[in-house]
Amino acid sequence: MCIFWAADSASSRSDLAGLLTLPEIQAKIRAFADAHPDDAWFARPRLAGYTPFPGGLPIREQLDAVVSDRPAIMSCYDGHSVWVNSKALALAGITRTTPNPANGVIVKDARTGEPTGVLKESASRLMSKVTPKPTRDAQVRAIRAASDYAHRLGVTSVQERRRLARGAPAVRRGAKERHDLTVRTTTTR
Repeated sequence: MCIFWAADSASSRSDLAGLLTLPEIQAKIRAFADAHPDDAWFARPRLAGYTPFPGGLPIREQLDAVVSDRPAIMSCYDGHSVWVNSKALALAGITRTTPNPANGVIVKDARTGEPTGVLKESASRLMSKVTPKPTRDAQVRAIRAASDYAHRLGVTSVQERRRLARGAPAVRRGAKERHDLTVRTTTTR
């Protein structure tokens, strides 16, 4: 089940799929950040997996090394976690003493107790207080890009879970009226 209306499709992101080493991932992230210097937040690429990371998960220092001038947040491939840098953790007030929220985990270094920069499940929502909300125009652009991407894959309809698609009906209606949404959508419970 995807959150189609809010998706930044692969066409509007810096895709990290197929990159097999940490240096390759960091180089791609750095290039994308350098190409978007005016973005207050770095929030575009999506990790394609954890295999390239020593220890099995990314850590904030690896993201700090390539995006240190602003907060950075990256979705992880599973859609259930985010990887953030030190600036983002600080803005959200996440420290070694921050407790795990219900149904979530702030991954912490076993030795120091400091947050590593990976927030799993509901812990990823701790960032929602500080990350900028997408504008209506950005949402419509994402719908257009996601529709185009779906069509390239041969997908003609999608389902969204109602609880995940808050705000979707109004944005979707406007996009449909302007013919930006060209994929059939249904919302389920």
